[in-house]
Amino acid sequence: MNTMSISDGILADLFAAENLDPPAVLPWPLNGRAEEDRRIREQAFAGGLGSRPPPGLDWIRSHVESKYRPDRVVDGCRSVLVSALGYYRYDEIDGLPAGGIPSRGSSSFGRIARYARGRDYHKELGNRLRRIARKLEAGAAGHRFRAFTDIGPLDETWLAEASGLGFKGRHTLAILPSPGSWAVLGHIISTYPFTAIPGRPSPMSCPEGCTRCIDACPTGALSLPGRLEASRCISYHSIEHKGSLEKGNLFMRGTGDRVFGCDACQEACPFNVRVAETEVEAFRRDIAGAARELTELLSLEGRDDVLDRFAGSPLMRTGRNGLVRNACTAAGNSGDASLLPILSKLQTDVDAGVREHASRAMEQLEVL
Repeated sequence: MNTMSISDGILADLFAAENLDPPAVLPWPLNGRAEEDRRIREQAFAGGLGSRPPPGLDWIRSHVESKYRPDRVVDGCRSVLVSALGYYRYDEIDGLPAGGIPSRGSSSFGRIARYARGRDYHKELGNRLRRIARKLEAGAAGHRFRAFTDIGPLDETWLAEASGLGFKGRHTLAILPSPGSWAVLGHIISTYPFTAIPGRPSPMSCPEGCTRCIDACPTGALSLPGRLEASRCISYHSIEHKGSLEKGNLFMRGTGDRVFGCDACQEACPFNVRVAETEVEAFRRDIAGAARELTELLSLEGRDDVLDRFAGSPLMRTGRNGLVRNACTAAGNSGDASLLPILSKLQTDVDAGVREHASRAMEQLEVL
């Protein structure tokens, strides 16, 4: 491997060594229709979410200048390698309606989104891409390769679509040929001029008139032609939003038993119907698992408790206060009066959001 020739075969071998499919390649700069599309997205982002992010996402403002400009992330960018890793798995609770009780007992449970049941994907996919980037850099003197998994400034759904890896569904997630939308995305920004792999872009698109994901959203966060209102999204509220929610917020009742994330729109998507379960052991092996007893989550006392149970899991992102607050919401929706004593104790919690949501949950349960 040298600076003059990194062939498609060599690139595919590097990704195969990390159990990843060959990447899609987005040559840079863009031209023609691809560049026109990029400019439209850039302007829409700058005038929308980029200038008016919901609470807890103020960092988005810093991405306005680079969201659709990889050359502003890595100076001299000539291409972006776009990759994905499927995480779909099916657990017993996935066959139950929100609020259903797994057969392992009569306790009330909090449901966890599929991507968060095993190891944090930032670590799993991110480490694989960083190893590839180091190998590329070692063999291509004078070139730079920077790996990102979700945490970078670029819009990865756009990267997937522009590179031909997949397309953007009406639930705003990338849909890929094999894993559907049950995939996490990552990319490597490179100063090496990789060329687009033949056979792309993908001709896939959402079926005309299909609104299954929009109809399935419990809180009405999705709308045509493919817009997401974060202020209504269960994933946003259960992960990113800090503190208490406004009383009467749609999130409160629509969330059901969900305590971290939401899969409702993906479960409804026709492209996800026959997706095979992931072979990635890190995603199959439980850390948080598919569900946790609400009594366990309501009893979390501090960061050490969270570390003991969820170290290496995406649930670390929300922290103790967020997890207990979310468990209070699920408790209020559960109809389980046996949770009243622990909720009563949480009314004097050190965190204001926990206190508020514990009180609301008690009000819901006491009127049943």
